[in-house]
Amino acid sequence: MNRHACRIVIVRTLYEIDIRKYENLDNELLHNIINFAFDPTNESSEVALKEEDENYQEIKNTIVGIMEKQTEIDKIIHNSLDKYTIDRLNFVDRSIIRLAVYEMLNTNLASGIIINEAVEISKEYTNLDDGLQSKFNNKLLDKISKDLRNDK
Repeated sequence: MNRHACRIVIVRTLYEIDIRKYENLDNELLHNIINFAFDPTNESSEVALKEEDENYQEIKNTIVGIMEKQTEIDKIIHNSLDKYTIDRLNFVDRSIIRLAVYEMLNTNLASGIIINEAVEISKEYTNLDDGLQSKFNNKLLDKISKDLRNDK
C-alpha cells in the first residue's frame, strides 16, 4: 500500500470517528474502524489490515497522534480560517485538513508535498464539478503552512 492509499484510510477513519463523535476508542474499536475505512464493502476479511502490518501501524499511529493533538490542530485550523469556523467545514474536509496539519507538525515532509496530497484527496472525495473545495483546502493549508513557518 502506498502513502496515498494510507492517507485515504486515515481520512476515512478520521471521518468515521468525527461523524460518530467517538472520544475514547479502545484498540478493538479503532481496529474495526480502520478496517472498515480500508474496505468499506466489508466483503472479505482476507483483505483486512492486520495489526502486524507496517501500513496498519503507520495508519494507527497517525490516527492516535491526530486524536491526541486534536485540540492543538483544531486551534491552528481555527486561527487560519477567515470568516469561517472549523465546525462549518464538512466532515471529510475537516479530516483531510487535520491530517495535513498533523503531518506539517510531525513529519519532515515538505509542506508542498503535504498540501498537494491533501488537495488530491479533496479532488477525489469532496470536490463537486466546480473544483472549489480543493481550491479552498489548498488556500487554507497554504496559509497554515506559512503561519507555522513564521511561528518557528
